Amino acid sequence: MSEDRQECTVLVVDDDDVQRRLLRRWFQDIAGWRVIEAPHGDAGLLMYAEHRPHVVVTDFDFGLYTSSAELRDGVTFSSAVRKYETQVGSTCSLIVLRTALAENFCNDKPVSVNVVVSNDQSVRSLLEYIAGVHASREQKAYEHGDPSTP
Repeated sequence: MSEDRQECTVLVVDDDDVQRRLLRRWFQDIAGWRVIEAPHGDAGLLMYAEHRPHVVVTDFDFGLYTSSAELRDGVTFSSAVRKYETQVGSTCSLIVLRTALAENFCNDKPVSVNVVVSNDQSVRSLLEYIAGVHASREQKAYEHGDPSTP
């Protein structure tokens, strides 16, 4: 990554400790971004409300680690994030849904997420995608004088 990196906060929501550590390493150590972690949707929504991240990377399946039937997977979690954003009047965060079943979403991406990617996609390409989208959003917010951009 270049030295002119944009300041970025990323919330990683995944029940798999290994995946969370891998994403933290890439986003924090390589990209230099601030990373917040949550093992499931309930904790993720609390972390989202507290930290208002620019980007949310969420797993599709939280397994047995969620305590709420309403936030049972990445799709219901991302819908709850969008609802929260509407309630507080904030600008939408970039939400990336990671799943082993990405091909199932080819023609029917959930409206609450910006992009669905395969767990097999390289973390480097995911990082580059997020950096590009985040930089573009920051530039647009700067041009329009929008201080509410997370």
